[in-house]
Amino acid sequence: APTDRVGLGSRVTVFDLDTSDTDTYMVVLAEMMDIDAGHISLASPLGRALANGRVGDEISLRLPTTTRRLRITELVTVHQAEGNGNGKRRAE
Repeated sequence: APTDRVGLGSRVTVFDLDTSDTDTYMVVLAEMMDIDAGHISLASPLGRALANGRVGDEISLRLPTTTRRLRITELVTVHQAEGNGNGKRRAE
């Protein structure tokens, strides 16, 4: 798992550039995916769009009826979560 990018075990917060909504997701294995709990898989469309993203990156997620434009505003990798969390990255 990467130490500075979105990967398995990461907690990532995104800001929707069109609706101004903020959502936080945990990247998990496919069999643990539960979108209602905020758990997404790297194999899901959202997971693929966020994969390897860094704080400040903007991504486009094409959905059947719309396209979401998201900015990664906060990231805690699995490595930081296992430590004391001081390595949390946040957009300035």
